[in-house]
Amino acid sequence: MVDSDTSSAKVAPMKLKVVELNPLQHKKCSLTEREQIWLETYLNTGSTREACEAAGYHPNQGSQLRRRLNHFILANMKDMIAKCAPAALEVIFEIATKCPDPKTRLQAAQDLLNRAGYKEAQRHEISVTDKSDEELERELAELLKRSNIIDIPAER
Repeated sequence: MVDSDTSSAKVAPMKLKVVELNPLQHKKCSLTEREQIWLETYLNTGSTREACEAAGYHPNQGSQLRRRLNHFILANMKDMIAKCAPAALEVIFEIATKCPDPKTRLQAAQDLLNRAGYKEAQRHEISVTDKSDEELERELAELLKRSNIIDIPAER
């Protein structure tokens, strides 16, 4: 929501619950109770040290746990972003309709249109020149030299 006095978005903090993963996508899909506590604390605080303390791990194990549980972290962050998207769109819509500054309203409206798939057409220019077979072969030979690839001539 946009506060009309300050024109700043008010965002309520979210308490996250860990999302379960699809067993077909990940070999190790179940978490121990300590890993679950570590993951929830890490997702809510962003601190490996706090997560280790909450779950009873040594503080030096934070980066190791973060690597090992990375697929859980990514899945949960993706879920969190998906849950926040409607609220973010609502804020953009309110800015587009209620902000007193016309430039800001226009930018918000353009952002909404872009997200809906109505981006302005982009122009790309591609120039093509016709080259003879000999020129193409010379260019290919030069590229092969630069890339350290061994050229094995084809049988004709």
